[in-house]
Amino acid sequence: MGRAELIARLRLQGIRPRRSMGQNFLVDDDACRRIARAATEGTESVVEIGAGAGSLTEHLLDECEDVVAVEKDRRMLEILRREFEPRGLRVMEGDAVEMNFSSLADTTGHKPAIAGNLPYNAAAPILFNLLSHRRSLGRWVLMFQREMAERIAARAGERKQGVIGLLVQSQMKVQRLFNLGPGAFYPRPKVQSTVLEFVPRQQPLVPEHLERRFATLVKAAFGTRRKQISNSLAPLFGSRDRLLRCLRAAGIDPKARPEQLGIEQFCKLAKESLVP
Repeated sequence: MGRAELIARLRLQGIRPRRSMGQNFLVDDDACRRIARAATEGTESVVEIGAGAGSLTEHLLDECEDVVAVEKDRRMLEILRREFEPRGLRVMEGDAVEMNFSSLADTTGHKPAIAGNLPYNAAAPILFNLLSHRRSLGRWVLMFQREMAERIAARAGERKQGVIGLLVQSQMKVQRLFNLGPGAFYPRPKVQSTVLEFVPRQQPLVPEHLERRFATLVKAAFGTRRKQISNSLAPLFGSRDRLLRCLRAAGIDPKARPEQLGIEQFCKLAKESLVP
């Protein structure tokens, strides 16, 4: 669906995109095709987040028989039902920030893939919600504002590494697929965009019993990212001496700053911090 067709479809319904909902519709057919093919590879079901007027939806239906479109804007739901339910699309009204994707996956009988052009103003909470349901889901292919995508995909030692990247990458392999400029959207955003692919790790880098402690340490460390790790984490260890013992046991320089540490080091520290 190109720009002209999407605009015509919206005007037919008397719809104007809402900035408050972060609505910038993807109108680049080639990008939609690439996202659809990447998301549906090796899967029998796919869930689209924020389906909007159906630009990506129609390409997902070309690639996969079982497609569920999640949309919270009731104006868009009318378009999706009219245009795509005859092709077998299942339309679900809901907010991806709060949706129980595990229950939704149960209705497919598979671990569905996730695809979507995420609204910029809700991308982080949607991503964390998906992460909480990751064991029920397959791969994800998602569009983000490029700045956020860089933070999600950042590696240890990179300036943009932070909480979101460490928490996501501890459970998912993250790969940049391609970038898009403002001209690929209607209305045109003022920022660049990036499509990322997330593949569940067969063996997570952080074991389940350490997840909560790992997240606590990462959030505390980056909450004061300019401080040395021995200062930013001190309140979590009861005493500075105990913190220094744990840092030494984990092989971490007390003078290191958070962005210099990787997932493995934070995981080791989480393990040491739970030793009586």
